[in-house]
Amino acid sequence: MVTYCGREHQAADWPQHKSECATFKRLGLKARFYNDEQMLAMFPLKDSRAGSSTTGAAGGGSEGSDAAGPATDVNDPAFVAALMSGSMPQQPGRPVPSGSVCGLCAKGGALTTTSCCQQPVCNNSHRYRIGTYSRNFCLRSHDRYTLCGSHGQEGCNTRRDWRDCNKCTREPRNGGSYDTANRLWLDLNTYNFCPLLEKDVPRHSLCSTCDSCGGKYVSRVEGSATTGQGTICTRCSEGLFGGGTGF
Repeated sequence: MVTYCGREHQAADWPQHKSECATFKRLGLKARFYNDEQMLAMFPLKDSRAGSSTTGAAGGGSEGSDAAGPATDVNDPAFVAALMSGSMPQQPGRPVPSGSVCGLCAKGGALTTTSCCQQPVCNNSHRYRIGTYSRNFCLRSHDRYTLCGSHGQEGCNTRRDWRDCNKCTREPRNGGSYDTANRLWLDLNTYNFCPLLEKDVPRHSLCSTCDSCGGKYVSRVEGSATTGQGTICTRCSEGLFGGGTGF
């Protein structure tokens, strides 16, 4: 839902708004409405990783970090076999208050808390099978598909909340609409416990624009391909590669 201050601005905005709405409808995407005041009341800005190293130097560590997990040597056949079969040992969980449910899927059971924002989440990443790209594992999806989970990996200040980090929320990774839309998907998708503040979401930036046909698409949902023409949507890439796409 979008509101306008008058008919003139609504009419001027309609051509771009119409194409984005059509894209969301085609993909079956639905909005969850929120405002900054409500989100800040539930999730105040805070030092989400207080005590962690801002440089990622060895030995820096962080307060409340997990105990050492199993070895992750890709040259170890036993490790690779466990990773492929989805039979990795379950990671040690952090204490979760009694009666808690996962903040993403609302299910109970085996829970832990996220290392970035200390929210209760399903502790089932050990059952993920490599190569499936399944997003049905709440902790893994939050860690991999949100800027909250990856905050600090791009050299930003981990002592700041990710929503208050300029590098996370305001800098496209490589420039261009493709990167802005991808970054905003990480900011706003349902693997987040709290989304990017509304004031920091630029208008008409949630869809990427195909460099071949000029159509709108959402790369993180339907894929894309990088060619000599630039970044193109799956419909154009099917014409070039016979169905092969890059993600």
